[in-house]
Amino acid sequence: MGRPTRRQFTPQQKYEIVMQLARGEKQLTALAREHGVDHTTIYRWRDQMHAAAIDALDGKRQPPDQVAETRIRELERALGRKTLELEILGEASRRLG
Repeated sequence: MGRPTRRQFTPQQKYEIVMQLARGEKQLTALAREHGVDHTTIYRWRDQMHAAAIDALDGKRQPPDQVAETRIRELERALGRKTLELEILGEASRRLG
């Protein structure tokens, strides 16, 4: 019999659990028991959520959509450069061959 696998929570699930605590809907011990996690894990999620919110409000973090758009633009530029390089190499190959 192997070790039990750790349960994985999505960011949305973590958010919902932390918000239930923040709104006072459930006590910490009840949430921890219900979701099978240690109470310190829920505290860590809460602290991470607060830190992320402060950073976002302070302008240190880009919203996920903005991060994705920035990355897409970078990749499109790189693709454009590589396409141009291939066209130049193809033309040079035709002239030499």
